[in-house]
Formats: sequence, structure tokens, C-alpha cells
Amino acid sequence: MARLRRKRGEDGAVVPMVAIFLTLLITMSAFAVDLGMQRVARRDMQALADVIALDMVRQLDGRSHAVIKAADGWQSGLRSSMYNNLRSTGVQYADISSQQHQEKLTATVAGEPLQVVVEMGYLDASGGFTSVPYPTVPTAVRVTASTSVDFSFAPGSGGASRTAVAETRSNTCFSVGSFLLGLDTSAGTLTSLLNPILGDTSLTAVSYRGLANADVSLLELIEAPSLDVGTLDGLLSAGDITVGDLMLASAEALQNRGDSDSLAAATLLNQLVSTTVVGNVVVDIADIIDLTTAGDGALDADLNVLDLIGGALTVANGSNFVGVPALNLSLPNLANATSSVSIIEAPHLACGGAGAEASTAQVQVNASGTVGRTLAIPLGGTVTIGGPLSLSAMLGSATATLGDVSCDPNIIPITTDTALSSLNQSLSLGVTGNDIGIGSNVAGVPGLLTVDISYTQMVSATLGKAAVTGQDLVWDIPTTDTYDTVKQTTSTSSALPAATLYAPGSLSITDLRIGGVPIGSIPLLGSIVQNLVINSATTLVNTLIGSTGLVGTTVSALVSTTVNPLITSLNGVVGQLAGALGLDIAGADVAVRPTAVCNAPVLRG
Repeated sequence: MARLRRKRGEDGAVVPMVAIFLTLLITMSAFAVDLGMQRVARRDMQALADVIALDMVRQLDGRSHAVIKAADGWQSGLRSSMYNNLRSTGVQYADISSQQHQEKLTATVAGEPLQVVVEMGYLDASGGFTSVPYPTVPTAVRVTASTSVDFSFAPGSGGASRTAVAETRSNTCFSVGSFLLGLDTSAGTLTSLLNPILGDTSLTAVSYRGLANADVSLLELIEAPSLDVGTLDGLLSAGDITVGDLMLASAEALQNRGDSDSLAAATLLNQLVSTTVVGNVVVDIADIIDLTTAGDGALDADLNVLDLIGGALTVANGSNFVGVPALNLSLPNLANATSSVSIIEAPHLACGGAGAEASTAQVQVNASGTVGRTLAIPLGGTVTIGGPLSLSAMLGSATATLGDVSCDPNIIPITTDTALSSLNQSLSLGVTGNDIGIGSNVAGVPGLLTVDISYTQMVSATLGKAAVTGQDLVWDIPTTDTYDTVKQTTSTSSALPAATLYAPGSLSITDLRIGGVPIGSIPLLGSIVQNLVINSATTLVNTLIGSTGLVGTTVSALVSTTVNPLITSLNGVVGQLAGALGLDIAGADVAVRPTAVCNAPVLRG
């Protein structure tokens, strides 16, 4: 049998390859360990920079850079923040070195150097951080935390540096057109406004005032078991919150307070959950409360319970908060009357910092009918005066925008922009007369001189309020105002004016007859005589029954007995609903909610 022969040089070839790969593997592992330690150090520096930035930005309270640095609280606060957040022992602090725009704190932790640099400044329009000089008031801080890590395998060390920027924001909640502000709390009024969507409830004026005086915070709503959202983003993005859930969450927040007034309001809310006809309707919280990007800072600001529930009910109802399909229009000389009143948009709340917006509701009133009256003319014949009547009133919206809020005292500026409001009433009266003349009232005997007449007269009342922008309202609490102070935008008029008559023209004769024969059919008279008779008759008719006679008197009577009472009635309805919304026809009511939150820290980068 032939013997196999090995090739020369193959013995021991695996050993060098294993050595090469093992060396490479150990080197890569060493790099991985060293880079991992550096990565951990960077993560720790980012966490440290974030927390110190949030701590130090709370020191920015409207004072200038120089005043803040001169105070003991700035340096001691930096030391305390660094010490509390290192969570390490054996920390040796070096002295704080002051520079023009920053404070620098160095330390040694577990043998590694650590440096924290804090700068005061502000964020520009693009979000970039800019340092400020001594006389300027800062609104943001930038913290840079740096350290180095000695490599375990590779020679030398690696640096780890991270930066965090935090901005101080002042926040509050406010409302525009809230029905809390002006609603008549007398018995009957409340249920007429709320029961169309609450259903058959036990809501009374007393219980209404209890809800009107109850407040809950966004944080309390977030923590309520019935909502179970966990965070503010969870609250705003939840797609399954119902009107009933919101009522229960408010009740839970009030129950946790334990005082008698809160418990009474919670009891009522629990009752409403079981009786409201829209309790199972899903609502979008973002449709009820507007929040700016700094909304997190407003978590502690209070929301009025009645505003919150009322806004949810409006959204749930879909089209309008309150609808009155028919008003009592029992007025003389008015037939076929129809009317409707509705609140179109929801009362609105807003929470956040500068730039937060809230808008008012709208009220629309419509009425129509036919005005008519027939009069007998003593000489003979009849005159009918009548025509269509329409009236509409629209209260336009107003937007309120929050400015920069400051504290001690609390200065809360809000700018309002009022949109167009319009109120219009028109009545076109047609005047027609048949067989008016001498002898036409004798049966079987044609009138010696009879005419048919035609005439139209307009009766109108209008009010228009153009857009008004930039009206500034400022709350100075507690110097001159309180959180109960309701401020109004200016208004030139808040009611539809009484109807006025357009300048009347003369009555036109459409047919003139002599002895029952149309004058145009009597050729013997000739055109000259015919025109003379027509002109004389026109003058006589206008004098006896025209604008200064019977027709004018009757039209004025219709205006005073039918049109203007209708305007007065609708003004009362508009006024009631406008007051219910805290809304003026040419302006809006604005209220701020307790309390303003200043120095709310927000990480920006």
C-alpha cells in the first residue's frame, strides 16, 4: 500500500495564525472597553449638565446678570447642585473662578478631573444660545460638563464633554369668552343654558356657583386614575377620553383636597356623569385647552372646572353649545315669525407662556316674519301696508394672546384682537291701495274719482364693528388687581340700535279711474288733461294718505309697536347669551387663572 506523504512546511502553521487573531481580538476588546468607558462618561456628563442647567435656571428671576452673580445664592446654588447630583463620595471642590459670562467649578471625582461651566444668556429667534453682558437680564443658562477618562489598555486618556441649555419660562392659564364670567346665576337661566346637553340634571344656581369656584390643575388631571395618561403629551394625544372621563377626573382631583366645597363640587360632577346625554362622547383635550411649547411649565396652573367641563360639552355637542330653536315673538302685526339663537363656538382656555392664545365664542341670533296691516280709507277703499322683516345678529370672535409673565408682583399682559361683529335688521314695506277715492265706499256705485296706488318704504337698523387689533390688558397682582378681576376690551356699542326709516318717496298712482272708467280710456280728455288730473290726484293722495298722512303714521306705528319691540327682545337674548359667554358685541371679556408660575425650567438643548 502506498504511504501518504505530508507536504513540507505545514507543521505548526495554525499557531502563528491563532496568535495574530488573538492579538487583534485583545486589541479590539481593549479599544471597546476604553471607548465604552468614554461613552459612559459622556452619558454621565450629559445627565449632569441637564440637571445642573435645570437647577441654575431657577435662579433667573428677572434680575440682571450682575445682580445674580453678586448674590450668594448663585455660587452656593452651583456648589449644591453639583454636589447633590454627583452622588459620589470623596469629592474635592476647587474654588469657583468667575469670568465675564460664566461661572466655572472644578472638582475631582474618583481621581478624575471634572469641570462644570455655567453661562447666563438668552435664546434667539432660531433657538441659539447667546451670552449676555452684566447689565442684561438673562432668561437662559448653558451648562457644559467636561471630564476625562484614563484608558485601561491604550496609553493616555479620552475626553468627554456635553452641553445642556435650559430656559426659564413664566406660565399661566387664562380664558376668553368664558361663560363663568358673566352668566346670570338666577334659577332657570342656568338650566336653560346647560340642560340642552347635560340632560335632565339637578344643576341649580347654588351648585353652579360651586363648580364656578372650583379649580383643578393639569397635573391633577394627568394623575387622575380615570384618565390614566401619565404625561402631558399622553393627555393631549389620548384618543379615548370621554366627557364622562373628564368629569370623573375633575371629581377625583377635588375629592383629594378634602375640603367641604371641593367635596360638594365632586359630588355634583359624579351625578352629572350618570345623567348627561353626552357622557360617552369622546373629546379631544387639545380642542378644549391650547398649550404652547412651554405648556409643561403650566402644569401647576389652575383650570376652572366649569370652563373645562363646559368646553368638553361644547365639543361633544358638535355644532353649538346652546341652541334655542324658537323664541317667543308674540308681537302685534307680526305673522309667520321664526327665530333661532345659538352659541356657535366653545368657550376656550389656554395655558402656557408668551404666545399662548385663546379665542372667544360666537353668538348668532336670527329672526324673520311678515309685518302687515290693512286700513280702511274714510273716503273709500283700503290700503295694505306690509312686507318681509328679517333681523340677524352675529357676535364675532376675539383672540387673546399672552405676553411675558413676571412675578412679585405678578404682571400678566394679554393682547386682544377683536374680529368683525355685525347686527342687521331690515324691513321692506310695500304700500298698496285699491279703489281709493270719492264714493267708492257706496255699494253698487262707482267712485267719482278712484285710484290704485303703489309704494315701497325701507325700515332698517344696522351696526357694524370693524376689527380692532392690539388692545392691551394688563393684570398687576396684587398691586391693583386680583385673580378675580375680569377685564374687557373697549366697545363703542353693545346693542342693536332702534330701527330708523329711510327718507320716503311719494306714492305712485298705478291706476286712476273716473266713474269707474280708467282715465286712459277717455280720449275726449286728451293727454294734457289726463296728465293734469293724474298730477293733481297724486298730490292729493300724498297729502291725505302719503308719508306725512295715513301711510306715514301707520308705518311709524308699525316700527314702534312691532319692529323696535322685536329688536329690544333680541337685544335681551343677545345680551343674556353674550353675558353667559363673558362676551361683548364689539369686544371680549378676559380672565386669568390662579396662579402665575414663574421660573418654570424647560430644557432646550
